[in-house]
Parts: sequence; structure tokens; C-alpha cells
Amino acid sequence: LINDPALASDIEDYVNGIMSGPRECIAGTYYTNQTEARSVVSGFIELGATAEDYNLRGLANTCLANFDQAIRDFSQALDLDKKVSKYYVHRGDVYYYQDDNETAILEYQRAIQLDSQDSVAYNNLGYSLMLLERYDEAMDAYNEAIKVDPVYDIAFSNRADLHYDFEEYDEAEAECH
Repeated sequence: LINDPALASDIEDYVNGIMSGPRECIAGTYYTNQTEARSVVSGFIELGATAEDYNLRGLANTCLANFDQAIRDFSQALDLDKKVSKYYVHRGDVYYYQDDNETAILEYQRAIQLDSQDSVAYNNLGYSLMLLERYDEAMDAYNEAIKVDPVYDIAFSNRADLHYDFEEYDEAEAECH
């Protein structure tokens, strides 16, 4: 009935999503479930779309693990407004999900250049650096995240994990208090 295999696959995924009920998005994404994310993607109208509209669609595509489209969405948001650090953070997150931590690091650094108070950018930078075994740089990034946001639990947790990995148990425990 449908000659376009990509369209047929999209329709099948959509129907399966409806039939099985809402599934959770991948960890750490903006939307609660895939049904919510799908509605953002399917309801998107490009004509007159703002940078934030593309950002929200990028977040929805990230939830759905449509990473190539998410990167295009965040890139479009940046084409419309290069001064919003979170667009770089979100694009960096997609590269992280794709195990491209080198590119993720560049995105997080761009975000920090725009907004030196972006604790999420520092934290995510630290995590990608840690995955590349650049531990001293990761610790510096976590320290900056905590300096910017002294109650940022995730940054404290990630810094504690780094201490724990180096058998610095007292330091790791201190992070938890």
C-alpha cells in the first residue's frame, strides 16, 4: 500500500507506540514519554518556526532516539539564534548519546563560552571528559559546575563517582553529605 519504506516504518512505529501505551524516553531527556515527544514532532510546522520551536523538536527527537534529526533541529535552532547556550548543550547531549564524546565536549565548551554560569554545560563536559579518561579536566569541570550552582546534586554525585573510581573513599563520601 505504501511505496516509501521510511514512511511505512514511521507509521508502524507510531501505531506501535499508540498500541503499547507511552514508553519512557531515554534517560535524561526533556519529555516524560515517547507519546508526548511524538506529538511535538508530528505537530511541528516549519513555516515561522522559532529557534525555541526547533529546540523543542530536537528534544523530542532526542527522546525518540532520532539522533540525526535531533542534531539537525538543534543546528537549525542555532542558525536562528547562536547566543543560546542550551542549544549547544542539547546538541552535545545527542553526541554523547551517540558515544561521540569528543564532539560533545566541543559543544559543551561552546555553551560555556556563551554562558559561563551554565552549570549543566560544565557537568556534562565533566562527564564526557571522564568517559575519555581525562580525569583532571573532568574534576575541574565538576568543580566549576558546583561553583556555579552549589546545590547541583548531579555534579556532586558525578564528582563523588570520580573520587570513588580513584579509591578516594573519604572524598567520595564527603560529596554525599
